[in-house]
Amino acid sequence: MSNLKINVASKIPPFKKGTAFVIGVEESSKGIRLTKHSTDTSTLSKHDLSQLGASSTAESLTRVAAPNGAIFSLIGIGSTSPATNSSGKQSMTFNQDSSRALGGSIARNLKDIDELVIDFAGLAKP
Repeated sequence: MSNLKINVASKIPPFKKGTAFVIGVEESSKGIRLTKHSTDTSTLSKHDLSQLGASSTAESLTRVAAPNGAIFSLIGIGSTSPATNSSGKQSMTFNQDSSRALGGSIARNLKDIDELVIDFAGLAKP
């Protein structure tokens, strides 16, 4: 049995060994891109995500090295339909089933990680 501890925070913790930063990958007209997030991904900005092995296919997960021994875990969010939020901007719609499926994929693929930072700032509930 694991000693699970959950912490909800508004500030992204620093990069350190044993930490995975989970960020969504979506399809755009120019190829795949990261979903809106708060994590510093500047080290990824010079790379083509598809050449790193990332995919927007639902639940696909790719590990990429991050600073200080941490990792970026790029997870495909699948085909979600765009929705317009109250400010008139486009946001991704997410439901309970897709959230559960992503959570399961994260748990299966990152069970060896000490700390998970899940950063899905751009995903909205329907």
